[in-house]
Amino acid sequence: MLLKINNVYQILFTVISITLIGYALFNARFLLSGPELIINNLNPKTNTIESNNRNFVLEGIAVHSAYISVNDRPITIDETGEFRETLLLTQEINPVYIIARDRLSKEKHMQIMVVYTGDTEEITFDEIISTMMAQDASSTTTTSPTTSTTSEEF
Repeated sequence: MLLKINNVYQILFTVISITLIGYALFNARFLLSGPELIINNLNPKTNTIESNNRNFVLEGIAVHSAYISVNDRPITIDETGEFRETLLLTQEINPVYIIARDRLSKEKHMQIMVVYTGDTEEITFDEIISTMMAQDASSTTTTSPTTSTTSEEF
């Protein structure tokens, strides 16, 4: 009788151990895979976005990311991973370089081209200055799962 009880405990222990290990590996895939970037309106074949407005709003979702930058400028990520950044398009083809980093410092790099399809009239100096002033006036907040920090760009 004692032998049968030991076998039941061994089987139960084995099943519980396999279940816990499987659960841990299933959830670790997010840490091991690193961050992901989902950019709204991105053409995946050409890696481009078309805009007829010089003040282009880049929007997307940074999955499993604690930090994101656009053209080497840190930008805000909300608690759901969504981000939004206004860019001034200065020519017909505008390269945009995006970096997302997770808590373990794994990075995802993405370069896209924003194609300006609007008027080809010259951009004025006032438009450039007003856009730069608006961007510099806003503070940058990055949100990580444990802390939230604010830094002012100069």
